[in-house]
Amino acid sequence: MKRFITVLLCIALIAGTTGVFAAEEDKSNMQKILLSVKERIGETDEYPVFTGRTETNDGETVYCFSWRTDNEADEYKSLDVYVSESGIITSYYKYYYGLYENSDKPAISGISSEEAFEKAKALAATLNPDIADKLVLSNDYKNESVYNDGFSFNIQRYENGIPVLGNTGYINIDRKAEQIISFNMFYDEKTEFKAPGDVISKEKAIEEYKNKLGLILEYQNSYKDRKITVNPVYIEKYPYGKYISAYTGDVIEEEENAVIYRSGGTNMMAKEEDAAGLTIAEISELDNISGLKSKDELISIIKNNKYIKPQSTEKLMAYSTYKVGDEDKYNSNFRFADESRDIDSYSYYEMNAKTGEIINYYTYDHSDEALKTEISSKKALKYADEAVKALTGSKLSEYKEDSETEDEYSKRYIRYVNGIPYRSDSVYIGVSDKSGKITGFSVSYSEMDFPSVENALSAAEIADKVFDTVDYSLAYLVTDKKSELVYKLWNKQTLKADPFTGTLLDYNNEELNEKEITVYNDIDGHYAEDMINTLAKYGICFADPAFRPDEYIKEKDFIALLIDSIVERDPEPIGDEEKYDQFYRWAYNQKIISREESEREREITREDAVKFIIRALNAEEYAKLDGIFVSPFKDVTENIGYVALLYGMKIIGGNGSGSFNPTKPLKRADAAIMMYNCLSR
Repeated sequence: MKRFITVLLCIALIAGTTGVFAAEEDKSNMQKILLSVKERIGETDEYPVFTGRTETNDGETVYCFSWRTDNEADEYKSLDVYVSESGIITSYYKYYYGLYENSDKPAISGISSEEAFEKAKALAATLNPDIADKLVLSNDYKNESVYNDGFSFNIQRYENGIPVLGNTGYINIDRKAEQIISFNMFYDEKTEFKAPGDVISKEKAIEEYKNKLGLILEYQNSYKDRKITVNPVYIEKYPYGKYISAYTGDVIEEEENAVIYRSGGTNMMAKEEDAAGLTIAEISELDNISGLKSKDELISIIKNNKYIKPQSTEKLMAYSTYKVGDEDKYNSNFRFADESRDIDSYSYYEMNAKTGEIINYYTYDHSDEALKTEISSKKALKYADEAVKALTGSKLSEYKEDSETEDEYSKRYIRYVNGIPYRSDSVYIGVSDKSGKITGFSVSYSEMDFPSVENALSAAEIADKVFDTVDYSLAYLVTDKKSELVYKLWNKQTLKADPFTGTLLDYNNEELNEKEITVYNDIDGHYAEDMINTLAKYGICFADPAFRPDEYIKEKDFIALLIDSIVERDPEPIGDEEKYDQFYRWAYNQKIISREESEREREITREDAVKFIIRALNAEEYAKLDGIFVSPFKDVTENIGYVALLYGMKIIGGNGSGSFNPTKPLKRADAAIMMYNCLSR
């Protein structure tokens, strides 16, 4: 009876607050949908406030139900559900006080991603039981995360055992895998998906892909040790929106495909408050640096430029000079504006302070919008061609016009080196369709070493290697509310391949390696075995399969374990010497250890470990307080606060006879136990 009354109240609220029912039929359908939703999501008695409304998207009705506590509630809660006209829940979001309370606190969740995955499948099925068999969850967790507030799994719709492109979603569940926090899914209900008939073979589709789509070679940036290098890579020529038909082998293009905007150079309009500006004294000093042009010299270059000089009524409003990254290079910014008029008018310039080259320009004059004239795109682009040659000089010979530029009043050029594109260097120029003047210009040109591609394999040879590794199989593509069967390359990230070996590369152009959990070969039966293996599941481990649990730990290995446990969000197996340098940079910055006390190869004591942990937890100011702490061990007479705090937090323990042995070296196994306890507190 209580549930029945609740539903009646919900219906009354809907009718009384939304005013969307023009017909009894609409009201009746919404009532049925609400009852159906409540059967799936369970009781909502904890929420005293309910509202309901409808939305119409592309001719389809969506029901929006919202439950929440009132504004005076001590702990706010809410639940929002979106449902299609046929009753499919497409969106579910729950919020309650404290949901993200521990989002920045590293911890071991107590449940593995494999266990959470099985529970997530069951939870997802409760929302839409009628189509649950078509919604397939995927578990991409390779190892666990100590920063995991919960678990998130992707969802892919299947029809006739074949994935439907674009019909995807996700489900987020809480850390204990007990409840859904959010769910979102696009589910096409208008398209019919016919069972596949005779299709061309995968081998035939691969040949058509190589001939009609294929791969291209280009240079891309890589970042390592805070330095940029350039590497040649093969990528897909059409990574989005073009597929091979499974019936004809022709190219099928996705409708309304969003063109990915790949920009080279810098932001066209940088706000002066965002620039890395310097003080007047610093600017004056920079002006005196050998080789840099003075402010007046740079302004003269701007004002004498035929194509992009400021208007005569615009005056200099802002100026700054700054060093570019770690390079021995300086840029200057100028902002001119006319503040005497009611309408906006300004021009922004960025220049190489050494050469005087204008590398970025943007102007805006609100009065252009009132002009009734219209310049033809042909005339505008002819002027753009003239201007861009003058502005870039001999550099333009290294660039080719980008055919993907869609704006008929602008042009973009991509730099080519050794015959292949380097999209990080580009030239852009835009012209006003009203006044015909240049509205924007930018040029980027990198002084980098470009490796030779003389011995690179052909695109077809690389494709053969890629298809040996990456799945190429059937998928449904929806075009104009009908389904097309296509072949799809199922790479999890933007495909990149080494041009000399065909090896798949990651986002940073390094060999793509799935993270693997280290399996140690020397801890079976050891008292710390479970804790060491649990840390490894979270990526907190050494690359060496020999853990050597009873050896004493070196300072560098303890620091690495500590950073991976408390600071690093995406830890990798420890062993790379360059990675140790990074660990120590973090440790110095976090004041976990000072440069003076650091000695990487020394064996640290148990007392040293306690100090490092306290500092990592930002608790040293409390540990140093006198007259507060009582030593929990008979042999701890110094640094009592450090030891007492960690003992109280159950991070450390004694030897069972009331001693801690603070001056004894720390075993590697005991270091792992400390890390485990830090993450389990």
